[in-house]
Amino acid sequence: MKNKLIWVFIVIVAINGLLMTACDIDGVSSINGVWNNGAIRITVNGSSGVYSYFGSLDTVSQSAVNNNIVKIGDQHWRNLTSTGYLQWSGQVRIINHTGGNATSSSWVGVTLTLSLDGQSVEEYNHSFGTSRTFTRW
Repeated sequence: MKNKLIWVFIVIVAINGLLMTACDIDGVSSINGVWNNGAIRITVNGSSGVYSYFGSLDTVSQSAVNNNIVKIGDQHWRNLTSTGYLQWSGQVRIINHTGGNATSSSWVGVTLTLSLDGQSVEEYNHSFGTSRTFTRW
């Protein structure tokens, strides 16, 4: 009887370990962290991601920074909610402009898809039908 109880205990511990791995919210399956695409870095914590670095920007983005339309600490992604395994939906900030001059910003739908290894995320902009990739920093 004692051997059977030990065996049952080992099986329960093993199953618990597998379940904890599958539900890892701060590991590979988490979007929290710092994401870089070369031009900008976004720091995600929970349901939003804020600008944490501006690098070499295109003309419109640089104009948005110069005109104080966006600044470090402002949201880039907001209202992020998990819609399934490794996928989130929410909104992304876009820069409205005339020519190369940024005039304002607004919000459009976005889908974020995390890679299986958790090292990159694809941002799909619903309004423009475009994607760009960020890597974990």
